[in-house]
Amino acid sequence: MSQASLSGSVAVPRTLTRVELFGPAHPLVYDRAGTDHEECWPVLRHDFATAVRTGTPTPVDAQRGLYLQSLLDRAVHG
Repeated sequence: MSQASLSGSVAVPRTLTRVELFGPAHPLVYDRAGTDHEECWPVLRHDFATAVRTGTPTPVDAQRGLYLQSLLDRAVHG
């Protein structure tokens, strides 16, 4: 949540998130340049508040980050 909090507090006119994963086939591209952040932030705040209020764990933690990193590593190195 720290990256989301930082992103939400920095007053920039437009954000750009683009991740490219290259491998033996065509590159996989995740591009959020066209995301309507005015629509996204209320959803993020609601989900965060619900997780805090109910004590429901969120997958956005160090373990989730390591899991995603291992998926990326396997995609790159097989």
